[in-house]
Amino acid sequence: MLRIALIYGLLSGIVSCIPFLLFPMSSADDMDMKNATIVGLACIIIAAAFIFVAIISYRKKLGGAISFREAFVSGLYVALISALFYASVWEVYYHTKGKNFVEVYTTMQVRQMEKNKRSAPEIEKRKQEMQKWGTDYRKFPVRFITTVGEVLPVGIVVSLIAAAILKRKNEEE
Repeated sequence: MLRIALIYGLLSGIVSCIPFLLFPMSSADDMDMKNATIVGLACIIIAAAFIFVAIISYRKKLGGAISFREAFVSGLYVALISALFYASVWEVYYHTKGKNFVEVYTTMQVRQMEKNKRSAPEIEKRKQEMQKWGTDYRKFPVRFITTVGEVLPVGIVVSLIAAAILKRKNEEE
């Protein structure tokens, strides 16, 4: 099971990292951020499909039968490996090309509020919240956990769904 989880977890992680290559963090251009968000979510959802493939592969290895628990645990392994890979690649990206991420993200948030004609006090309050968030985000544990949290919840939900769909009892039982 671990070999299957490792293979499909890494494949899933690679797919979920595609936006890092397509959208370099260089500016707070709204279009780039919107496109990056859409492509990023799509890649995370596509990457989660590897959970189904891993469970099917593991079920075949077990002779065609798999319990909900076995399927769910194998899906969780894939999701966890994928999330850890994604967060690790983000760390490399952050330290090489994304050092200005906090500033770019903050600028994008403020521009969005201005575009939506928010009041000056609301915008100022958001700037202060983003400044605190940026201070926290620069700390490795906060950033790593936050990044894992971007993809792991999707993996957990998909693992539950896949386990429910793919569980299969032995034909002899």
